[in-house]
Amino acid sequence: MKIQQIFEEDSNSIIRRISRGRASETFTDDSMVDLASQAMKDKLRVSRRRVRQGWWRKDICSTERLKKMMANHIDKGDMVDVMNFAAMIFVREAQEAYEARAKKEANG
Repeated sequence: MKIQQIFEEDSNSIIRRISRGRASETFTDDSMVDLASQAMKDKLRVSRRRVRQGWWRKDICSTERLKKMMANHIDKGDMVDVMNFAAMIFVREAQEAYEARAKKEANG
């Protein structure tokens, strides 16, 4: 059995349990993150094969560009790409905050 098939069967089981109202808030939240994470990883894997990379490098892709790309994907209705762009922006903004703190500490 392929990993994708196992994931789809697990996903269907989880979605069915949530849809029937037989899931706790914790299970539902954790399952959402697990399912979204797997979908995000799958989409990123496909993008890497298409040589789409470098989102973490300012010289290749600015945070503003990531935000514009996310807005375009919202309009397209591609929520997996929206989640990926949101995660990229989250990490980039954390990186920028870290660099600002480090610079401030270095300058005393």
